[in-house]
Amino acid sequence: MTSLELDHVFVFVEPDHGRPGGRVYDELVAGGLVETYRRRHEGQGTANVCFVFDNAFLELLWVVDVQEARAPDIGRAGIERRADWRFLGGSPYGIAVRTEDDLPFETWPYRFEGLPDGLHMPVATASDDLAQPFIFRSLRNRRPDRWDNGAAGERQRAAGLAEITALDLTLPKGVEPGEALSVLADAGLVRLHVGPPDALAHRMVLTLSRNDGGTPRRLDIAGFHWLDD
Repeated sequence: MTSLELDHVFVFVEPDHGRPGGRVYDELVAGGLVETYRRRHEGQGTANVCFVFDNAFLELLWVVDVQEARAPDIGRAGIERRADWRFLGGSPYGIAVRTEDDLPFETWPYRFEGLPDGLHMPVATASDDLAQPFIFRSLRNRRPDRWDNGAAGERQRAAGLAEITALDLTLPKGVEPGEALSVLADAGLVRLHVGPPDALAHRMVLTLSRNDGGTPRRLDIAGFHWLDD
């Protein structure tokens, strides 16, 4: 049986929400999170900011070049359409897993210009349906607390937070989980819930463990607020 671990989750946000002064960024920082790094994805038309925990990380993602995001050679990924999820009703979420094995569901090879030569990311064929989260295998095979290049920084120690221990994903009523999402649920990586029959009912909540073993915190990355505040 394939062993799967959570590597990271992403969520599409408005471009001005991912920088200091932006609503989403400031809400995360107000809750104690510290930005770890940010990047521009050449050839995909996106940029990000990442908040790294011991075992995985949260990525805020947005489109910075519409023409790149619309390029035919990456069209199947649906980057621009997912970024416009509020208007098109798709899922704004992505779930990346780590494994040394082949993924136990049908995939296709996703590649864009910014990836190193010869590399691609296997993406779930089921994610062709924009109502499903974008599920793929990460290029990494190590937890952030085992990265040896210093990129993980101090992670979220300042906030007293350790790991992303649970993902609760709500799908709109009438949207059935696809093959890949069902595999993740069966593996215990995602807990699935049914929301109202509204295309904008997509919701994800992260459970974050504390370094001192105290009560975990929960972060809603749909409305972007802390559920324990």
